[in-house]
Amino acid sequence: MARVLRYPAIKEYEDTIMADDDYKHGEMDITDQEKTFDGFMKWSTNVAIVSILIVIGLAIFAT
Repeated sequence: MARVLRYPAIKEYEDTIMADDDYKHGEMDITDQEKTFDGFMKWSTNVAIVSILIVIGLAIFAT
């Protein structure tokens, strides 16, 4: 017989506000996130280029 799960604890949190109402989209300083993302993209691009060069080198010189 299947057991029906019930969540009675959810009822007591229905009226709770989870976030502040004074949040304004676009006001946060994201310079650190932008620097991190730029660094990640540069690193990823360099790894991709090196990997492609290794594959090309192996294709040319390993035969």
